[in-house]
Amino acid sequence: MNDIVLEVLFSNKLTCPECGSKETLEMSTTEKMHIYECASCEEIVQVNDDLCCVHCQYGEVKCPEVQVQLN
Repeated sequence: MNDIVLEVLFSNKLTCPECGSKETLEMSTTEKMHIYECASCEEIVQVNDDLCCVHCQYGEVKCPEVQVQLN
């Protein structure tokens, strides 16, 4: 698969690791989201130290900053 990003995406679907529910959230270009509370089960999810944010760890796409770095 090609790693070139043609368009930076600002919407992401996160999957809760606890209950598996999915929620679509907007991603910020100025702040990384390190903590996420699942709207379904109310589990508080924190990002692992090796990834930059919950979008990169639990989302369908990487955060905007990482998307741009792939180019």
